[in-house]
Amino acid sequence: MDVKTKKISEIEIELNITFDYSEVDSLADKKLQDLSKDADLKGFRKGKVPISVLKSKYYSSCQYEALTDRINENYVQALIQQKINPVNKPEIKPSPNKDKKKYSFTALVQIIPEIKLCDLSKINIINPNLIISKEEVDKSIENLRSSYTIWSPSEKKAKKGDRLKVNFKGKVNNEDFPNNEAKDFHVILGSNQLIPGFEDGLVGASKGEKLDLKVKFPDDYHADNLKGKNAVFDTEVLEVENGDKPKIDKEFLKNFGIEDGTKKDLEKKIEDGMRLDCENIIENYIKKQAIEELVSKNKFKIPSSLVEDEQKRIENDPSSKKISNINEEATKRVSAGLIMREIINQEKIEASQKEIDDWIEKIARNYNPEEVRKYYSNNSEAMNNIQSVIVEKKTIDFVKSQASVKNKDYSFEDLMQLI
Repeated sequence: MDVKTKKISEIEIELNITFDYSEVDSLADKKLQDLSKDADLKGFRKGKVPISVLKSKYYSSCQYEALTDRINENYVQALIQQKINPVNKPEIKPSPNKDKKKYSFTALVQIIPEIKLCDLSKINIINPNLIISKEEVDKSIENLRSSYTIWSPSEKKAKKGDRLKVNFKGKVNNEDFPNNEAKDFHVILGSNQLIPGFEDGLVGASKGEKLDLKVKFPDDYHADNLKGKNAVFDTEVLEVENGDKPKIDKEFLKNFGIEDGTKKDLEKKIEDGMRLDCENIIENYIKKQAIEELVSKNKFKIPSSLVEDEQKRIENDPSSKKISNINEEATKRVSAGLIMREIINQEKIEASQKEIDDWIEKIARNYNPEEVRKYYSNNSEAMNNIQSVIVEKKTIDFVKSQASVKNKDYSFEDLMQLI
């Protein structure tokens, strides 16, 4: 076998491969011999068909199969010999050869380009610093009290904060629309649970009262056919209820696992919960920034086959329906993956056995520890996923350690907007 390589571009290599045609003839003869063992033709006993008869009938197909096999085998050997790692199936074409005893073909393949990483100190990352205010903690406590509200019937007119049970049916241009009707529906006035104007229209209503509530759907409403449309809701008030929030006493605190404590213990528990909630948000926000910076500051040609494969994955992922430009998103993901791989290779980042064990133990805390350990020990794919997650996290941590990092204070509410 003779192999010549030609670099077409930074992501394309053409292999020109030549091998002895005798390889094809010998393999075709073997395929014909194998066929003769079970050949069943009219006029002959099974397995006793003369080779000359089989050759006239099947040799061309055996030769075609043999040629295909030899092309594939020589292609693979050429990749190994030239130390080429293609990212797509080759585009194979026969090429002319004056020597009839030889067969030549070209194989065009795409490869991962050489990536010259930017200076990581040029990467800019904002590191969120969570500042929890007393007002945010107090607001959370009020929300908890609201969730334990005791409701009791009232004969008075409804006011903000009251809970109403209603039946309603809406129409746009005097016509029904999907999901326009509800029965025995509970709404707390002032909760902004329903479209603007609906809850305000119920303020002052009494039990048994029927109203025609005129509202307008927001311009950014999720249903395109209702955006900005005027609607009328035929509404009946079935019940008006006043709410009584519980006091923050020992009985109330027991609901949150505080058997013997005070409001300060609840405040600390809420603050600890807020910090825990924000850990993943902060980590994901830093990861998002790092990847966006790496992609914007490291430009290189990307193999189209990788982008096409990623596009298919996005299209088949139900959670990706909101992505407007799939090609742009696929290109960004492939670019990020190649850059991350380059950093991992350069810095020799890997997951140690202790890190893997610690990760599994962290997961196991919330489940049956023995069952979790058993699951991962018997599931190589799940174990590989853990390794990938750990390596990715360590890589982002490395990028952050080299980057220009600025701390910025965030309230809990502002951090929630980063999701």
